[in-house]
Amino acid sequence: MSGDGMAAFVIDAFLEKVVVVEVVEEVVVKAAPLDSDGDGVYDENDQCPNTPKGAVVDARGCYVVDKVYFDFDKFNIKPEFKPALDAVAVVLQNNPTVNMTISGNTDDIGTPAYNMALSIRRANAIKAYLVSKGVNADNISVIGYGEDRPADTNATPVGRAMNRRAVLLLMI
Repeated sequence: MSGDGMAAFVIDAFLEKVVVVEVVEEVVVKAAPLDSDGDGVYDENDQCPNTPKGAVVDARGCYVVDKVYFDFDKFNIKPEFKPALDAVAVVLQNNPTVNMTISGNTDDIGTPAYNMALSIRRANAIKAYLVSKGVNADNISVIGYGEDRPADTNATPVGRAMNRRAVLLLMI
């Protein structure tokens, strides 16, 4: 074996071989989750798409309006509910194509006819308040259910208080 051959043999047999490997880094760019209606809930989790701009939503992306509760045999709006109604007015003003239905309800004390009329007065009181804040009256409908749709039992004072309410529902 020649000197060059022996050198080649020693290099091949006993020395580490250096292998040059080109490292290619794979970069994956993920698109940011979409929130088409801008309510803070990503579309993949949003159970109420197209929430009106500025509306307060829950974790499901659904518009949250606290119910308005009334004292026994009354239809005047208590001061503690006016800030929430003011926020509703802003949402409706900023979204003039959105309509709202307000349903009035009562407990079961009194005659059904009286309670039906009282429930309508409750719904109309809220409508009048929203209109006084600049909401278009044509975008609000009212309905009275009287004592027909209790949210709670009418067997206790607390349950009856929970039934003396109005419910605001956005129609998107």
